[in-house]
Amino acid sequence: MHDIIGGFIVLTLVHIGAALRFVYHRFIIRDNYSYHSLITESPVFDCSKESYKEQFKRWKQRQIQRNQAYDIDLDEEQQQTLEMFLKEGRSKKEIIQGMIETGELKLIDVDIYPRNPEYFSNRVLDGIIGLCFLIILILIIHYI
Repeated sequence: MHDIIGGFIVLTLVHIGAALRFVYHRFIIRDNYSYHSLITESPVFDCSKESYKEQFKRWKQRQIQRNQAYDIDLDEEQQQTLEMFLKEGRSKKEIIQGMIETGELKLIDVDIYPRNPEYFSNRVLDGIIGLCFLIILILIIHYI
């Protein structure tokens, strides 16, 4: 029961913070990041040689090319399914698209706000913003 209540509170704070960040990014600084991108965790890179944003741009470009080319690593069962359908005369692209549509394969999500998770991940930052917002709201309500 404690996990359910705690999880609900944390999830609520994360979504409040993400909503506030979305409003800030969309309407104040005019970035076109989606709500989803502000909740999704960013990949971790070694930033000793190059900035996080540069590495993120290269990673995102590679993933987009990989997703568009349907160059996806398959496990043994998926590889057998692919070979079976290839023998039937279907194209690899058509088979991979079918696997994605049925949920058997997942493309790598690239709709991510590029926040370096070394300090705060997207979800932690959203939770902190949500907590601060609720504290300010409670103080305003209390003193009015």
